Amino acid sequence: TEPTCTKKGIKERECSVCGEKETGEVEALGHDYEEVEGSVEAATCTEDGKEADQKCSRCDDMIVGKTIEAKGHTEIDIPAVAATCTETGLTAGKKCSVCGEILKEQEEVSALGHDYREVEGSAEAATCTEGGKEADQKCSRCDDVKVGKGIEALGHNLVHQDAVPATCTAVGHIEYDACSRCDYKEGYAETPVLDHKWIHNVASKATLAKNGSEYDQCSVCGKKKNSATIYYPKTFKLSTTAYTYNGTVKKPAVTVTNSNGGTIGMTNNYTVSYSNNKYVGKAAAKITFKGKYSGTKTLYFKINPKGTSLKKLTPKKKAFTVTWKKQATQTTGYQIQYSTSSKFASGNKLVTIGKTGTTSKTISKLKAKKTYYVRVRTYKTVSGVKYYSAWSAKKYVKTK
Repeated sequence: TEPTCTKKGIKERECSVCGEKETGEVEALGHDYEEVEGSVEAATCTEDGKEADQKCSRCDDMIVGKTIEAKGHTEIDIPAVAATCTETGLTAGKKCSVCGEILKEQEEVSALGHDYREVEGSAEAATCTEGGKEADQKCSRCDDVKVGKGIEALGHNLVHQDAVPATCTAVGHIEYDACSRCDYKEGYAETPVLDHKWIHNVASKATLAKNGSEYDQCSVCGKKKNSATIYYPKTFKLSTTAYTYNGTVKKPAVTVTNSNGGTIGMTNNYTVSYSNNKYVGKAAAKITFKGKYSGTKTLYFKINPKGTSLKKLTPKKKAFTVTWKKQATQTTGYQIQYSTSSKFASGNKLVTIGKTGTTSKTISKLKAKKTYYVRVRTYKTVSGVKYYSAWSAKKYVKTK
C-alpha cells in the first residue's frame, strides 16, 4: 500500500529461496505545498490585499494566504509653477505617488509685472565723430528690453602739443594740435628713433659650480638685450690619461663641457699649463679660466715606464728560467707574472725584481711536466707609488 501525505503505507518482501514473507511500514509523505498561481492580492493605498494561497501537490489540502494591510497614501510634492512678468503661476500641491490621488490642490499666483534695470555695458558714449546712446533697460526676470535713447556726436576739442625729441627707444614728433577726447592729430609728424650704443656686459662670471649671465646694454638709454646664461664648466676630460715614457713632454688635449651639455672652447675662455709631464710618474694639466669664467681645475694623467720583452724561457726540473731584455731608463725594476692559465684568469704568481741590471730569473718549486705561461713588465717607484708598463707578449714553457 502506497503512503499518502497523512497516512503510512505497507511494503512486503519475499525470500527468493524459501518463499517466506515479511511486511513493514512506509512513513507518511507529509504535504508538499506550492503557491497557487493568481491567488496573490496586492494591497493598495486604501484596501487590504493578501499573500498567495498554498496547495499540496499530492492532495487537496490548502493554506489560505495571510492578509496584507493597506499601505496608506505615499505623499509627494506637486512642484510650484513660478509666476512670470506676464503669466500667472501656481503654488505647490501634494498627491499620492502610488495611486495619483490629489491630496492638496494648487492655488493660482498673480503675474509679477516687469522689473526693468540698466543693462551693464549697453550705454554707448558719444565720440567726437559718432553719436552714442543711453543705456538699455532690461527686465531682471525676463528678456524684455527697452532700447536707450540716442546721443549726438561731440565734435573735436583740439589742444596744442609741444615737440618731443626722439630717443634710443622712442620716436619723437614735431609740435601739433591733438583732440583731448580721441586720437585725432592735426599737423602731426614723427622724428625717427636714434641708434642704440650697445656694450657687451658680463653680469656675473660662471664659476665651477654656478652659472653666470651676460647681456648687451645701450650706454645711452640703459636698454638691455641678448640676455644669456653662461653655463658653468661641469665636466673635464683629457684626450689621454696614460702615456708610455719616450723622453718627450706629454700634453693631452683638454675638453671642457658646460652644465648645458655644450663644449667650452679654449680660446678666450681658459689656458692649460702642464707640470711633471716628461718623466715617469703623476703629471698634471691645470686649467685656468678667464673671460666669462673664473676658477681653476687640475686634471691628472700618468706617464708609465717603457716596457720590455721576453727573450727566452728555459725549462728545468720543476722550474724554468726567464730571460728578458734590459730596460734601465726611467725604470726601477721588473715584475714577472706566471700562471697555468693561458689567459691569466686565476692562480697567477708574481715575482718582483728590484734591479734594472738583472735580466734573468729562475722560478723554482713548480710542478713537474706542467705548462706555464709567462709575461714580464717594468715598473718605476715615484714618491712611494709604483707605475707599471704594459705586459709583454706572453710565452709558455713546460717544466721537466
